[in-house]
Order: sequence, then C-alpha cells, then structure tokens
Amino acid sequence: MPIEAKVTANYLNGMLARLEAVKRGFEYVIMLDTSGFISEGATESVFLVKDGRLMTPSLGTVLESITRKSVLQIAAHLGIETVEEQLLPGFLYEAEELFLSSTTFKVHPVRQIESRVLENTPGPVTSKLSTTMDQIVAGQEKRFKKWLFPVS
Repeated sequence: MPIEAKVTANYLNGMLARLEAVKRGFEYVIMLDTSGFISEGATESVFLVKDGRLMTPSLGTVLESITRKSVLQIAAHLGIETVEEQLLPGFLYEAEELFLSSTTFKVHPVRQIESRVLENTPGPVTSKLSTTMDQIVAGQEKRFKKWLFPVS
C-alpha cells in the first residue's frame, strides 16, 4: 500500500504499535521503516532537534501530511535550519529535542524516549514552533492568514 494513501488500512500498523507501546507503559510509538530508519508515529510525524537543526524523515516512507508540511514551512519562516533525510534510530537518543506533530495536537513535545528523559522539555525550537503554530491557528500571524478561512 503506498504510504501516501491516507486510508483506513494504513492506520492498522500504527494502531497495533500504539497498543504495544501502551502495554509497555508508554503513550506513543515511533516506528521504523522497512530499512530500519525512523519513519513516524502511529498517526504522527516525527521531528527532532540535533545540533540545533530540525530533522524529520524524508518523504517516501512517511505520509506527506498537511501538519508536517506546515511545521516545515513555519520553521523556514522562523529561520530554523531543517533537514529531511533518513534518520537512524540512534538519533532519538542523541537529540536535544523531540516532538510529534499531527492535526490533533499540532506540536507535541516528547519528554521521554524509552529510559532517556529529555530534561529541557519543551526545548527552545519546539516552543518556538508550537507558539507560532498556536498564533497561526488563532489568526494572529499575518504571514499565514492565507492558511485560514471562515467556517459558517
């Protein structure tokens, strides 16, 4: 099934992974692609900050979601260097910051990955992105007004 197809069957793997994570005492899951690189959460995009750069898996094994694209556009607007590439799982243990993004919670900081606790959560990059996303959704960020439309 093409990863780009946002269909019910594509969510089954993520839901099963989330059930396993919950059994192990975690709230969310970060899955790997068939080559062993970081891909995405059950229904979330994965972002991490390493060496001051925002990093996310490249397209091809992840859904090109609207929220993922929005985070990348906001990062560019804020002058945050971004990298889209295959990410080794070890980066999760080296990252300064880690967050998930989805339509539901926009930018959601991750405080713990397995036994590793990220003390400075949310970190400065995650905070900046989250605050800007909230301002956009509230209609307070003029450069992104075109993203909004009235609903009657």
